[in-house]
Amino acid sequence: YHFFTLCRPAAEQAAWFLSVAPAGALPAAVDLEFDANCAARPDPATLAADLGLFLDTVERARGRRPVVYVTGEVFREHADALRGETLWVRSIFHPVRWGVWAPARVWQYSAMGRVAGIQGDVDRNAIRRGAWLLD
Repeated sequence: YHFFTLCRPAAEQAAWFLSVAPAGALPAAVDLEFDANCAARPDPATLAADLGLFLDTVERARGRRPVVYVTGEVFREHADALRGETLWVRSIFHPVRWGVWAPARVWQYSAMGRVAGIQGDVDRNAIRRGAWLLD
């Protein structure tokens, strides 16, 4: 899991991710959101190129394209850059509606879930039936 910062070069981020994330574990995921990120807001073409470079680099090294975790805001503003990617959408204020987020394979629907044995809040996610994240 990598939080994609808008303040560092994509190639540098991909190299760092590949140096620390174990290969052969869960599928790689890259988190792209504007909250808690630097103030820079690249134009759609620049963001698409930077994200594409990160995803292509990790895919070449690991043999599988990362899942892209996005907020609704990022999805709405950069839908073209995300077209064709496997998405994990964060939308915690709405019920799960797969038809609205057609490209989504995973939906984070809560940030205040409870799980036995874990103290405090946890994220809750739904996976689309037939999603091939672990194939």
